[in-house]
Amino acid sequence: MLRNILRISVDKYTSTVVLGGRQFTLKCLSQTEVLEKKNTEAFVVRQPSSRSKAFSRPAFPATHAVSSSFKLPQLLVNVILRIPMMSSLITAPKGITSTRDISPPKSVRGMVTLDREKFKQKVYVPGILVSAQGIRDIVRHFNSHLLRLTKVQPFVDLSDDDPNVKKSRVMLLDPQQHPTKDSFTEEESDMLKSKGADPDTWQLYELDMEYENWNGEDIFKAVLPIESEGFSSYTVIGHIAHLNLKDALLDYKHLIGQVLIDKFKTIKTVVNKTNTIDNTFRNFQMEVIAGEDNFITTAKENGCQYKMDFSKVYWNSRLGTEHERIVKLLKPGDKLYDVFAGIGPFAVPAGKKKCTVLANDLNPESHKWLQENLKLNKVGGQVQTYNLDGREFIRTVAKADLVSWYREDKYPLQSVHFVMNLPAMALEFLDSFKGLLSGHPTILHENSVLPMVYCYCFSNASDHLEDIRERVATYLSKEVAQKVQIRFVRNVAPKKDMYCVIFQLDKCVLLWEGENEETGNSEECEPERKKSKHEDTVAH
Repeated sequence: MLRNILRISVDKYTSTVVLGGRQFTLKCLSQTEVLEKKNTEAFVVRQPSSRSKAFSRPAFPATHAVSSSFKLPQLLVNVILRIPMMSSLITAPKGITSTRDISPPKSVRGMVTLDREKFKQKVYVPGILVSAQGIRDIVRHFNSHLLRLTKVQPFVDLSDDDPNVKKSRVMLLDPQQHPTKDSFTEEESDMLKSKGADPDTWQLYELDMEYENWNGEDIFKAVLPIESEGFSSYTVIGHIAHLNLKDALLDYKHLIGQVLIDKFKTIKTVVNKTNTIDNTFRNFQMEVIAGEDNFITTAKENGCQYKMDFSKVYWNSRLGTEHERIVKLLKPGDKLYDVFAGIGPFAVPAGKKKCTVLANDLNPESHKWLQENLKLNKVGGQVQTYNLDGREFIRTVAKADLVSWYREDKYPLQSVHFVMNLPAMALEFLDSFKGLLSGHPTILHENSVLPMVYCYCFSNASDHLEDIRERVATYLSKEVAQKVQIRFVRNVAPKKDMYCVIFQLDKCVLLWEGENEETGNSEECEPERKKSKHEDTVAH
């Protein structure tokens, strides 16, 4: 059975090649010749072929001597390591039944240190003979019935001594659907026969499954404790897989990490979160449980690239849809104040959309990578960056810019938006808007388009709407609290959800000068004016 396929490019003298822990000495005969080692294993060196096989046959007996040094031509070649005794399918012994549940051996349950050798398992799968010329047509009509195993092709060559070797192949079938010879319906049998396949040739074949043949889900399901909730979710940021393992799985963390690296070639580093997010800089402690100790990575989201040191900034791949949702509300020329900008998931795409963006983050590392990402995405001319506390940013930078914006009198052609994505405490910063324009009482008039606010928060209350409105009332005003729209974003943890609070700042908040002793709210609030078109477009 095919053990390994490796594509290599060779352009220097080499004396040895190492694969699977074995060392081989080779000599190049020509671009399409076979380089072989005596008796047991063999390497086939050839230019890529359009037809791949589950099993390989030697071009001629393995009797050629090898040289201590050689030079391969500069070309891409396929190197196939095979074991001659498994160069063809093996028919299952009599009395063996089809393996309905193809899974790793039960003996691996509870394994803490990965031992790949213990994942070997014999399985017995059904197959029928098909015409080599009819394979494409059969796949088109019978694809859902084929055997699906990692690194096992469903169409396999016959052995060299089989009289049908040139005209037929074995088509391996899903043992769940075709465990016996009588499992084909009349319609299926007629269709197969019309395409050059013979259901009457049904028989079981023996396959030696190894670690390479099991996918990650198979391995985790077989190894991890049955009583645990299992391991099913993680996020990938560039070459980094980020886990947040429950206590019951911590003993298996190194095995989980190594399996992820083995099964997903783009993953080079696996980390596990070791504490909650720090509310000041929105990052968390993590440990490398497998792979390289390298946190510099690049993520792609909504057509933009984000470079970062993942250990020092906040990034959540699960928020890509939310980032896109908000950016879609903006139009070219709009003003966006990104109060807790991070490395730019709102600011960068808004800049690409030709919005004018003022982006701020208190974390110096986030600010550094935000500037890097503006250059990476070529939007530096659209975005100004700041490294300030969120409240200071609103009360100084945003205030001065907002006053200038209103004086330019560009509305209603342009709009202004505030994004506040710090769910753990963003609501506490809403008081920064109270009296933001109090020193400019005449700057707003009847047709002024007032700022939209998108403020994110968490809630674990049974009545999350009431909980969030109470907090908005505490930090801003009761009037605003009754008008806010609250939209569910995602579930973060059991009994903990993330929401987006959406509202439009009104004049009584922006021009607020003091509190009424009885109500605690603005002394004067104008009658409710007409909604802007932005309020009508926000999704509930």
